[in-house]
Amino acid sequence: MLPDQYTVKVDLEDSKSKIKICKVSMLYNGNVTLKKFVTLSDSEISINRTAQVTEESKIKLIFVLNSKNDSKGIINFRPALIY
Repeated sequence: MLPDQYTVKVDLEDSKSKIKICKVSMLYNGNVTLKKFVTLSDSEISINRTAQVTEESKIKLIFVLNSKNDSKGIINFRPALIY
């Protein structure tokens, strides 16, 4: 993964279902990153990876999903598009 901005988004099969992402944190080589590198909305996480990231860097994203109902869906990870 190259230095850039990325998005993790939860897309549910049933559009009537609601899900919330909470308690998100990102670890860079085992250390918790500054909060400014990860922002959160109800169903989307935005990640900002800086130029100090190398091929040897290890990144781990930890988050909890909350829902009142059982839900099925897909977690998408993609580069953020800037227009």
